Amino acid sequence: MKRNLKVLLALLLVLGVLCALGFASAEGAPDGLRCDEDGIWRLYQNGEFADGYTGLYCDANVGWWLINGGTIAWDYTGLWNDPNCGWWLIGGGTIAWDYNGLWNDPNCGWWLIRGGTIAWDYTGNWEDPVYGPWYISGGCLAGPAQTTLNGLNCDADGVWRLYDNGSFASGYTGLYCDQTYGWWLIGGGQICWDYTGLWGDPNYGWWLIGGGQICWDYTGLWYDQNYGWWLING
Repeated sequence: MKRNLKVLLALLLVLGVLCALGFASAEGAPDGLRCDEDGIWRLYQNGEFADGYTGLYCDANVGWWLINGGTIAWDYTGLWNDPNCGWWLIGGGTIAWDYNGLWNDPNCGWWLIRGGTIAWDYTGNWEDPVYGPWYISGGCLAGPAQTTLNGLNCDADGVWRLYDNGSFASGYTGLYCDQTYGWWLIGGGQICWDYTGLWGDPNYGWWLIGGGQICWDYTGLWYDQNYGWWLING
């Protein structure tokens, strides 16, 4: 009898030690995502499975993921509005950082995505490689591209571009006179802010350019590194 009691007490002691070790192991488990033995990626917080967590989560080792009920939402692709970090495009459970273009979400409609998030700051024409030209207002597709825009325009990204019938004139290089902003040197459809020197234009002749604009007020000698010394008169 005494022997059986000793064995029972020993077993209880062993079980107590194992439970304590298990509890300590669980309490000491690092927070974050980990792939368990069953091949499922789970989120752990304070050493426990965070089965009540739904939303975006950034793991220091594996990056940003969308979590649904504590596990990675591998089957989710689409826009996600997270209360902590805003609207993002999710592709296969993770943020689509490399996506730049229009996205049609069945629940939220058409939006312009830049770097995985809605381009709230973009208003203007957008030439999409898949869906073609459209007009974007505050990141949202607002209708067909504006075909009445002709001339220079400062777009939402701060770049001054030349438009021809609503389309970005990326093939234009040379002098251009805008009715509102005057004469400028255009290179590949954009103002050549960094160009200073002489420019020979096939349509308008030779002019002195300063910071992309014709130097109307300059009179005097000018040494150009490509064309030598010349007398400039307005």
